[in-house]
Amino acid sequence: MDGVLRDAAARGAFDDLPGAGKPLPPAPPGRHDENWWIKQFAERENVPGSEFLPEALRIRKEVETLDERMASRISEDAVRRELTDLDRRIRTEILLPTSAFLCGPPLDIEAVLARWREARAIRPPVTRTEPAPPAPRRGGWRRWLFGPGG
Repeated sequence: MDGVLRDAAARGAFDDLPGAGKPLPPAPPGRHDENWWIKQFAERENVPGSEFLPEALRIRKEVETLDERMASRISEDAVRRELTDLDRRIRTEILLPTSAFLCGPPLDIEAVLARWREARAIRPPVTRTEPAPPAPRRGGWRRWLFGPGG
């Protein structure tokens, strides 16, 4: 990979980039943090802070908010798919020696689905109403005599 970058630099592929040859701008006044430019980038690009967390902590946050997130799902298949994916990520993370204790145990998918079904039973079902059909138009002399609705 380094050879590819050296060859590209030798060809001049990076010469016309904006800010080429210039140092990073100085830290804003009052900021004595070596990661100030990363934080500024995250603010400017609207990147959530959770994107900078290790995977095990991200999984843990997802598990903590699981019931609230699942409440917005409409179908059981969508809930099951999302839970299966999260459980797969948890099991993969558990195999790593450094993060096994951070993300928690594997999910009990059936227990989460049972809570989801129970919450769905409590909430009133969403009913969709069809708009009333427009009144038939009357033509000619009746409209002139009785008005548009009569």
